[in-house]
Amino acid sequence: MRRVMKASVTKKSVLQSQENVLCSNVVHTSSQVLGMNLAVMGLLYTSMLPSSLIFESINPVRYGNETSGFNESNPIFSMKDSFNMLNLIGCPLLLTCMCVERYLAVMHPVLYLRLRKWKNLCIVSAVVWMITFSFCLSAGMWI
Repeated sequence: MRRVMKASVTKKSVLQSQENVLCSNVVHTSSQVLGMNLAVMGLLYTSMLPSSLIFESINPVRYGNETSGFNESNPIFSMKDSFNMLNLIGCPLLLTCMCVERYLAVMHPVLYLRLRKWKNLCIVSAVVWMITFSFCLSAGMWI
């Protein structure tokens, strides 16, 4: 009689593996770091979707001559549009950075080896986040 050992994945083991990935002394590749930024942007965007659905069900949008209790100056409406900019501006910018990084790695390997330092990657990530948040703030203020 053989016993089959099942791999049990617990919440604790998943959290420990994530902690090891984020806090270890292993240097992450630029694609991994940009991918983590992309995942964080996606999580921020999807975290706003449930409240957006609740808001839309309470205050339906006007179509044609129908009027309802829809108020465009509502702060939830402007927050929804602000978080929408994360998906519209930030994700394509991060994907563009990944594509440029891979292009440099293939077409200009010597230049890529000089530019792939951690400091440069942090600067690129910070610039992308600043551009994205400036669009988010402008969308929230002007709507």
